[in-house]
Amino acid sequence: MKPPPQRSESIGTACRFVLLFHRDPRGDHYDLMIQAAALHQERRGDPSGPGEAVVDSADERLATWKMSDPPDSIRGVPLACQRIADHRAVYLSYEGPISGDRGTVTRYDSGQCEIEKLVSGDCILLRFFGQRLHGRFQLEHVADSDAEWVLSVVAD
Repeated sequence: MKPPPQRSESIGTACRFVLLFHRDPRGDHYDLMIQAAALHQERRGDPSGPGEAVVDSADERLATWKMSDPPDSIRGVPLACQRIADHRAVYLSYEGPISGDRGTVTRYDSGQCEIEKLVSGDCILLRFFGQRLHGRFQLEHVADSDAEWVLSVVAD
């Protein structure tokens, strides 16, 4: 596993997150959703300089990772998670049944988060400010499959 990016490399992008418990007929799990615009920003301008942030159409979407346990339950052991399709922003506040008999969702936690660092789309250093989920975490792409990631606690 790659070492976490250094705190001094912070980009400080603030956004909202929600952690939903999904009671699913195919198997219960948790869905971590983060405002996708913060994760899908493009840069324009001089490639050698910081450029100007451009928010694309992903601003209405939530980047989503599916996991078996809530992230606040991990202590020193990375939590395997799967990158799934972006979800609609309505899930930031929605609780209830999901169409197509796909179960129900209830909010486990929500709040603000800060994207401290993006490393080539393969590693994301985040700081959560939720009631249950708080502190620094690293989401890292770990396999040849686009979907396989791990979430780890990062010491402050």
